[in-house]
Amino acid sequence: MGGYESPTPGGSLRVWRDHLPRSSIVGLDISEKAVNLGPRVRFVRGDQSVPEDLDRAVAALGRPPDIVIDDGSHLAHHARASFEHLFPLMPSGSVYFIEDLHTSYWDDYGGAVPAPPESAIGFLKSLIDRIESDDRVFGWFPDLPAPDAPSLGIERLDLQPGVAAILKR
Repeated sequence: MGGYESPTPGGSLRVWRDHLPRSSIVGLDISEKAVNLGPRVRFVRGDQSVPEDLDRAVAALGRPPDIVIDDGSHLAHHARASFEHLFPLMPSGSVYFIEDLHTSYWDDYGGAVPAPPESAIGFLKSLIDRIESDDRVFGWFPDLPAPDAPSLGIERLDLQPGVAAILKR
């Protein structure tokens, strides 16, 4: 939600409210925020790496989310924890976004150049093996090496500078 410790949220909730006019939106932030953006926008205070806090955000929405936009702490272990908890709950056709991938190269966020395996970029690279594990070619050549990773139901991973979109099959 942004704004760090400020009680006023950053502008992203307002942007999503305005660009997704038929959506219900739940913002999650580790700091308390005064969110007054109308009846479609709710706020849950919590840590994105704590499953119980994520469950409270899902409960505030009233159903599993169709879209998740992780614009949280930008720490890789938080992005991974949120994805691993929320993505399995999401229905088919849902999209999970991870923003601000540039932090994978910054020391203050656990990054480096090249991006280490424990960064958000490193996590996304690990998802490639999961996606490839579903390639039917491996069934045609069972004696040749193949990734040994469950797919998680990922249909596609799209990467643009700074943001990844992960589509649920």
